[in-house]
Amino acid sequence: MSGSGSTELVRAKGFGTLPDLIEGQAGERILADIFAGERLPMALRDAPRTPMPLRAMMGLLARGAAALDRRTFGLDAGEDMKQTGCFREVVSQRTG
Repeated sequence: MSGSGSTELVRAKGFGTLPDLIEGQAGERILADIFAGERLPMALRDAPRTPMPLRAMMGLLARGAAALDRRTFGLDAGEDMKQTGCFREVVSQRTG
C-alpha cells in the first residue's frame, strides 16, 4: 500500500544471517551501531517472529553495505541465506 501512510511489516526472520555476516566482518560494535541507526533493538536477533518495518530491514542492508564498503553486500547476504536455507523459509512464509 505505497503512499497510504501505512508501514509495511516483515518478520525479523527475514534478515536471516545478516547480523552474523556484519558482526563477523565488522565486529559487534558496528553491528550494534547499525541496529541503533535503524532504531532496532539487538534483541531482535533472537526474536525471529517479531514484526519490524520493511524500511528498517532495507536500512540494515544499506548500513551493512556502507560499514563494510561492499556494494554487493545485499547480494552476498542473499546468497548466504540461500545456502543456509533461510531464504526458502522466508519465501515459503510469504507465498504459503
